[in-house]
Amino acid sequence: MNQFNMSNMEIEEFCEALVLDYIRKYNAPTDYIDIRGLITDYLGLEIEFESIVEDDETITAFIANGSRTLKIINNGKVTEVLYPRKTMVVDKCYLAPDQRERCRFNMAHEAGHYLMNKLCNTNVASFNRDMDLSEYIPTEQLHNAFNINESRANKIAAALLLPRFVVENALKRFNKGEPIRIYGENVFDPEGRVIMKQMADLLGVRFQPLFIRLRQFGLLDYHPLEELLMKQILESEVYA
Repeated sequence: MNQFNMSNMEIEEFCEALVLDYIRKYNAPTDYIDIRGLITDYLGLEIEFESIVEDDETITAFIANGSRTLKIINNGKVTEVLYPRKTMVVDKCYLAPDQRERCRFNMAHEAGHYLMNKLCNTNVASFNRDMDLSEYIPTEQLHNAFNINESRANKIAAALLLPRFVVENALKRFNKGEPIRIYGENVFDPEGRVIMKQMADLLGVRFQPLFIRLRQFGLLDYHPLEELLMKQILESEVYA
């Protein structure tokens, strides 16, 4: 079997070119990535929303290869369904309004697996898993979630949802294009958190993926944590 061995830099360049080609051909929005449109219109996949009930309860999405079945609830019963190739199945729980960002990531992750199959000329069914790492998770499920192909699919998902030009455009809109101030390695002041939330809401992603991308792109302005302590804690107490 051919192995997907693109470097991170290759993934970034390839995905940005793909996104730009989609935007050009379909006159798609440029302020955020319409990942569903990219998957259905540009890549030509079908997306189905079903109640997935695999034995591994962390499975939340699936890309079909035409031979691997998927367990879903159909008319109140567990049914094994053989979906045709180029079908993506996402758990219908992600249709809830408060699950928008997770739904977009699930779709982008499975699109990552589809692209890896195409680039390697393979036909492998794959799953995405949504895990709460604060809970106990069996070792086999952890291994499946964090194997190298899952990691690469995550990288592709990030590159599709948050290409550099989209992140920079959002930064121009909400912070005049300036890097966001951060204290230490991980702490934002109240103003920075508002900017991050505005950007994340526009881009349809959660806080943490956006934070990681800003760090990767060098779009954070690092300051000593002591500055924040003085500004937010110590000085405020002097004038309280």
